Amino acid sequence: RDLNMVIETLKPSDPKLLAWAYRIQGYVLKRTIGPHPALEATEHSIMLEPDNERSLYNGACYSALVGQREKWIKYLAQVTDKNPSLRKLALSDGDFEGVRNDAEFRKLTGQG
Repeated sequence: RDLNMVIETLKPSDPKLLAWAYRIQGYVLKRTIGPHPALEATEHSIMLEPDNERSLYNGACYSALVGQREKWIKYLAQVTDKNPSLRKLALSDGDFEGVRNDAEFRKLTGQG
């Protein structure tokens, strides 16, 4: 709630700062309310800063948690292309537990 107030009241003019605020909001929402609102906040962050690895990775995580296959594939592909070391992180990340056996997940993480 406080993060939303900051975002709405201050409306930072720097897109990177606003993207950061949405990314933090997504992180907090995932832990307090759930992955659906977290994904929405994170997608705002991605729109403002489309190359940010944390936002893309979190977008992949939250999309996997809510069963949005096309989105998690898109975000995971983008972030692992930018930073191949994140493949290993994705393999052990509990957010991807429900998609570990998906052929596309295995491909994107170097398993298949």
